[in-house]
Amino acid sequence: MDFTDEEKKALGKTMDFIEARCTELGFRLPIKREIVFIKTKMDDEGHMGGYTLNNEIYLSEFDTERFARAYQGDPSLDPDYREYRVYIARDLVSHELFHTITRDDPDFRRLMYSMVGSTIMDHNVQFGPSVQKMLVSNPDVEKYDHYGEFTINGQKRRCTLVTVYSSTFAEAVATNPEAEFYLGMRPVLVPLDDPDVMIPIEESADFFDIMGHNTSYVFATEECMAVNFCFLIAYGFNGYYEHSLEDNKLHFIPYKTPQLIKAIHNALLEHYAR
Repeated sequence: MDFTDEEKKALGKTMDFIEARCTELGFRLPIKREIVFIKTKMDDEGHMGGYTLNNEIYLSEFDTERFARAYQGDPSLDPDYREYRVYIARDLVSHELFHTITRDDPDFRRLMYSMVGSTIMDHNVQFGPSVQKMLVSNPDVEKYDHYGEFTINGQKRRCTLVTVYSSTFAEAVATNPEAEFYLGMRPVLVPLDDPDVMIPIEESADFFDIMGHNTSYVFATEECMAVNFCFLIAYGFNGYYEHSLEDNKLHFIPYKTPQLIKAIHNALLEHYAR
């Protein structure tokens, strides 16, 4: 779809903010290629906010329209909600930008994954048939070539974090004709020494101690780190903002693992200082 002039201005202001924020924080982003923004209805993608392919960032019409209205100061929007949509613009674009950078810069990806104890190998994990059947395809997660060490039943095991379905899509549609493709997704750990086994993350005693407690969006190491990265860019070191429908107000949510945000910043300063 074509972007409106107002949407283009809103994206420009969002990118200006991200660039200024990185300068303020003292590092540069290792962007290798031109970034192309594409607007879509997201009818076939479960109405997600965004995703990436190659050097392309796909954004939903729902979000781009509200970004434009927020940056224009649309008086029909409640002031708190208007401010929230500006935060979401910064959050969403920096999140998707993270995926394009990890795709193009192996050193950046390796550095970011190491923040949550993940080691990148020189090959993809060969999943067994049970895992392959239920594995969710995510365009932002192109490789399963890494592992972390998690405590399961009192023992440390090297596992890859993946997203699987609880049931096949055909089974989901049979009980709910309006089912979206993401219905029933759940994160699991697949052991390297038994790659046809799916272990619920709840069975790891130290899962969130390793991955951090800042987000429940832990469907892949790539996604977990994208969230923490965009938190640093969009909100800073202490916490983020959410908008409540109950009181129509913007609320500050402190990070539960602020040390992870600071560790990401320190690593970027060390390796990508301006």
